[in-house]
Order: sequence, then C-alpha cells, then structure tokens
Amino acid sequence: MDLLASYSSSYYNYSSDSLNSVATGGLVAGLLGFFATIWLFALAMVIIMIIANWKIFTKAGREGWKAIIPIYNNWVLFEIAGMQGALSLLLFVPIANIVVMIMCYLNLAKVFGKDTGFAIGLILLNPIFMLILAFSKDIKYVGAGAPSTTGTGPVGDAVADAVNGTPEQKPADPWVNGDDNKEQPQA
Repeated sequence: MDLLASYSSSYYNYSSDSLNSVATGGLVAGLLGFFATIWLFALAMVIIMIIANWKIFTKAGREGWKAIIPIYNNWVLFEIAGMQGALSLLLFVPIANIVVMIMCYLNLAKVFGKDTGFAIGLILLNPIFMLILAFSKDIKYVGAGAPSTTGTGPVGDAVADAVNGTPEQKPADPWVNGDDNKEQPQA
C-alpha cells in the first residue's frame, strides 16, 4: 500500500508555483487576445478611412493614391478644404491640432456643399460622415469659397442651380471659353 500511496501523492502534487504559472499563462493569453482584437479593429478602421479619403480625393479632382501617404494626406485634405496645406503641420501641436482639425472639417463640409450640421457630424462621428461624404452620389465637390447648396426655398434652389451648373452658362471672356484665336473685346 505504501507504494501506491507514494505514487499517487507524488504524481498529483500541486504546488503554489505551478498554480501561479497556470494563472499567469491564462492572464497573458487573455491580454494578448484582447489586444489582438483591438489591433484588428484599429486596422479595419484605418483601411476604411483610407478608402473613404481615396474616394473624397478623387471627388475633389485629386489623385487617390495621396490618401495612402501618412502626413501628405492631411496636407492634401486641408487643400481640398480650401485651407493652406501647411496648416496640417499644426496637427503635431497639442491643443492646436483640435482647433485646426475642427476648422478643416467645417471647411470640408462647405466645399462639398454641406451645412454646419454635417460638419458637426464630421467632427463627432468622423468615420461615418467621411463614408457618407465619400460614397453619396448626391454630394458633389463645389470648391473653396462656394456657397452652401443645401438651402431650401427659391434662394437656396437658385444657388444650387448656379453651383451645380444648371442652366449652363458660358463666360463672356473668349480667353476663358478657349477661343484663343479671337481678339479680346474692346471696352
């Protein structure tokens, strides 16, 4: 009997060291799984934002590949918003980065013919509103300094018609029309 008792007690000897290593291994595995999930979510968000920026850049008449380059994409986004691209360097300055990005989103909404409510959506729910800006067929790039085309009533409709090009009007200047052979009209 002593042989059987000594065998079973030595085989199932649980020390506090082995329990601690098992618990530590489980904790490490859980943390790695947690951080891997966060990393995959962040990677998915980066890919979605690159796609949205690519589409926004092409809507604004820029090359889409510029959305891939990390610092240059902000420079181009600021230029699309009608701001100086050099202002994007203020994104590296604490507190100033928040102010400059809010200004960029306000201007970005304006150059796509949207109002301040859409700009607030860009600020607070950026990924969703960037995707709306990128993939909505109703949203067109109207350029910097253009009035908002979201007004209702006769004035808002007249502004929307003027910005969207209906009815199409040709400028009186022959140089703008592309008629280089004609002389300028005398005043």
